[in-house]
Amino acid sequence: DEIAPRHLCDVAWGMNTGASIELRGCEADLAQDGRRLRAAILSPGGAAFGIESAQAEPPQSPNPGISRLVIRLRDRCEPLCIAVLLEPLWDAQAAGVLPALVPLERWPDG
Repeated sequence: DEIAPRHLCDVAWGMNTGASIELRGCEADLAQDGRRLRAAILSPGGAAFGIESAQAEPPQSPNPGISRLVIRLRDRCEPLCIAVLLEPLWDAQAAGVLPALVPLERWPDG
C-alpha cells in the first residue's frame, strides 16, 4: 500500500486470521491446521507487528477465535509505503530471502 497523507495521522495495516500468531518484531509466523505462513514487513523500516482482537459488535459477525495481525504507525504525514510479504512455508522449509521492493510507479504497465 502506498499512502500520501495530507495531514498528520495514524496509519494502520491489518489482516484477520484464525491462525495462531508468533511475533518476532518485523516478522510473524502464523500456524493453522498444520500449515505455516510467514509474514514479513518489507517497508517501512523499523515497523513491527502486533496482535489485536478482531471481536466485533453486532450487527457485524462477532469473529470468535479470530485475531488481527497489525502494523500501527503513529503521527505520519509523509508519503509512506507499507509492504508485507506473505510466504507459505511447506513442511520443514525455512523462510526464503526477502524480495526487493519496487515502488508502484516503477511497475510495468500490463
